[in-house]
Amino acid sequence: MEKRILISTHSCIHCVPFPMKKDTGFRIRVQSDLRDKFVELCREQDKPAAQVLREYMREYAAEHKAANDGVSNQANDTRKKPKKGR
Repeated sequence: MEKRILISTHSCIHCVPFPMKKDTGFRIRVQSDLRDKFVELCREQDKPAAQVLREYMREYAAEHKAANDGVSNQANDTRKKPKKGR
């Protein structure tokens, strides 16, 4: 059974899946001005920078998984078809 928590933002209440356990870290190097702008925007939205990055990573992975599934399915389909003349 999936656990859910309620998050209140202004006058709206959203029901979101309970956060998954975080079991690994991810360290990247970026320019300090880019980091500062990103952190400032996250603070303005009252969101932790790590949460925003995780959301982006999930969206990116889902988008590219769908695109890659289409490519691999096309490749598999062409391999399964017998060539003419053989």
